[in-house]
Amino acid sequence: MDIVRQHCRLSISDIAAEAAARSSSIEEKIAASGLEPSGPWIFVSHNLPQDAETLFDWEIWRPVAGLPNEATAMEVEHIPSARVASRLFRGILAEIFTCGYLPLLTEIAEEGLALSGESREIYHQWSGPEEKAEVEIQFVLA
Repeated sequence: MDIVRQHCRLSISDIAAEAAARSSSIEEKIAASGLEPSGPWIFVSHNLPQDAETLFDWEIWRPVAGLPNEATAMEVEHIPSARVASRLFRGILAEIFTCGYLPLLTEIAEEGLALSGESREIYHQWSGPEEKAEVEIQFVLA
């Protein structure tokens, strides 16, 4: 998968604001570069904490197709496939940890699988924080 991404260090409580700002910036850069979005937004967390205030490394990815024009300095990266455990969450985002992450982490522990520290949220459907969303939760396995 080819992507454009941005990285920052933040807390869980900062994700909504950062995602809004960075997704707009990425969309503008993609349009100016001649690339085309080719998949849903992906949020990537590295060593996601269990509280809302601890800082961690976070990335926002947008899959793209095509080649950037030479006038822009858009960097496209290829992300290789990875072995993941996943679960499709359908509901409001306020419930994603209890109804999405927790059941998936329970299944992973029951199977005795080891986590790499990277988790992903793939936003297949999103209309706003109070609306039902469809988010694929993935944990990259070690």
